[in-house]
Amino acid sequence: MFDTQLWVDEWRRVHPIKPAALVAQNLGAPVRSVEKWFSGEASPSLKWLGPIFTMYGATFVLRGMRNPPAWLCEASRREQRERVALFQNAIDAEFSDLEYAECEA
Repeated sequence: MFDTQLWVDEWRRVHPIKPAALVAQNLGAPVRSVEKWFSGEASPSLKWLGPIFTMYGATFVLRGMRNPPAWLCEASRREQRERVALFQNAIDAEFSDLEYAECEA
């Protein structure tokens, strides 16, 4: 169901420096276990799915699956919409501040 190496690729993208150590720290997992995930010697057990989901989100979990269930796809879309909305709000606030500053000048 899960392809750990897809997660490993994503973890390396998210944490380009010392990825295994940072994943272990973020999940509260033993570093040696995470190193085994990265090397392909082992995969996370189901007990780590909750912490991975909580720390990295639905989109991350989805990227580790070749055939994700519909509910996970929807959770990922919702997560992405929230991320875009936050980004849009930040842009709107920045432009609002710039327009206000131009009026003051």
